[in-house]
Amino acid sequence: MKKLWFISAIVLYGVIGILGLMGHAYTEEASITKTAERNLAFLVLAAIVIGSIFFYFFKRIFPTGYFKQNQFARILIPALFIILPFALNRAWLQVINVIGTQHSLNIDGHIIDKKIERSGKTNFYYVVFVDSITENQYCFGVKKSVFDRVGNNGDKISRKFLIGSFGIIYRSKF
Repeated sequence: MKKLWFISAIVLYGVIGILGLMGHAYTEEASITKTAERNLAFLVLAAIVIGSIFFYFFKRIFPTGYFKQNQFARILIPALFIILPFALNRAWLQVINVIGTQHSLNIDGHIIDKKIERSGKTNFYYVVFVDSITENQYCFGVKKSVFDRVGNNGDKISRKFLIGSFGIIYRSKF
């Protein structure tokens, strides 16, 4: 039963993190980067604590599996338990951002750039808006379906966004 609880906790942690990585239809890149940089010490500490807790319970629940490993695996396993929570930190920021106080942000302006960045086999889609009223520029990471539908450079756009509890601007509906 302990093994089932442990595996369920790890799977649940990972699934929530992956949902956070999938994000929303739009996520404003500068706001999430600033939030991650501002909270970097907390994120590293959280990854170490969460990884250490998972590793501690892993050793208690699967003692023979861990102690029968060679020296390399005995170093790699705890490192993975710390690296994986850190890799999901940005995702968890996005998940926690949608919980709590939300403020709205209306952007009325036009699209000034649409770009695709390739990283290996993965494509990242970005749309850059400029707000006509405040003259603020926003670069949103979007899903491919949104990228294809949102319009072209120079097109007028008016959208209502939300600012989450961490200050990350996002839009869940499009």
